[in-house]
Amino acid sequence: MSRGAAKNAIPQQPVPAAARTISTLFEVRIRHGYYNGSGGRCTDFDIVPTVDCAAFLQSVGLQVRYCRDGFSVHLPNGRRAALATALASKPSARLGFLAIARNPDFIGFTALPIDTCPTRTVFHVSNLETSGSGDWRPFGPTAAITAAALLPVTGARLSVPGSVAGTVSVRDLTGQVVASLDVTPAAPAALSFAGLAYGCYAISAEPAAAYTGPPVVAYSPKAPLALGLIDLVLARPAQTAGTTGQFPDLATPGAPPVRLSLAFDARPTYWNYFIVAQQNGELSDDLAVAGKALPGGPKLHFSKQHQPLPNGDTAVLFAAREPIPMQQFAEAQFSLKGQRQAQSGRRNDVMVSRLPSAPVAPVWPANNEALTGISEIFVYV
Repeated sequence: MSRGAAKNAIPQQPVPAAARTISTLFEVRIRHGYYNGSGGRCTDFDIVPTVDCAAFLQSVGLQVRYCRDGFSVHLPNGRRAALATALASKPSARLGFLAIARNPDFIGFTALPIDTCPTRTVFHVSNLETSGSGDWRPFGPTAAITAAALLPVTGARLSVPGSVAGTVSVRDLTGQVVASLDVTPAAPAALSFAGLAYGCYAISAEPAAAYTGPPVVAYSPKAPLALGLIDLVLARPAQTAGTTGQFPDLATPGAPPVRLSLAFDARPTYWNYFIVAQQNGELSDDLAVAGKALPGGPKLHFSKQHQPLPNGDTAVLFAAREPIPMQQFAEAQFSLKGQRQAQSGRRNDVMVSRLPSAPVAPVWPANNEALTGISEIFVYV
């Protein structure tokens, strides 16, 4: 460039830093009490945006970044006006994600009903309800997801049971009516969710007897089969003022993100040790299991009985009287001590300083305790 051209060139204005950066709106991490070996980091889920969410992300320029134990949502500051325009026309806009469990044993070691099946129920969480007061807020009213977060699953059509004529209404997360249906008891009727985004919907009727089905349902796809639905509402709905919801600051570039934790508790199980004498030996009456569920904790007591096995052997069954939370690296330590008598009559000491821990699978149902289970451990001496 010549000196004259340089002299007459229009000076370039520096681009403000805020216009060059990306603001983080949400950070979501997944934690589980089972994973004590990694500080609770849970990598058992694939997070996938729903079809409607993917379209909205593309239309306004929002970006989603995935990591092994969560995801985050980002807004390029150059797309801030596009997002504002979209929210002006649809204030209740939300980002919906499917939480697809890729670990087939997840329900087994998680404190959810042991018969949880994503074809029947899925968990649902959103930033409209959080708890805690730290930098990371757990989804929901408690520190971890419970059975209360499970919703019955519906497909594109939901039959409407009722005994009187009336109007049945479907509302989205923010309370907006998104579908309605006039019903009469003489004619079968069904609500259509076709055209609605996958997510959580409340159903009510006027009068109330016109609908007697579940008050809240999860509209979830048949494929991919998700264990949960996560909704992130971008702007605070007017009717949620004063609630525990957490919402991003969309007006300020670089504002701190909303940090949310999707947390699960580990399932506690009753450990059942089946001690089996090999080669037709006999175990002494003083055979005993001793130890603690937690280092420094009280001794855990076991009941003891003889238990026939399907193959004809007889085991000595030691059944824990209290359940023990499952862990990736079990802190519970138990030992076995006694004697074994061979067919020859010779007696040998039996000493196992550390018995094996409960396996991650299978976990069997415990009587009348949906959130616990039974872990069976076979030991041959």
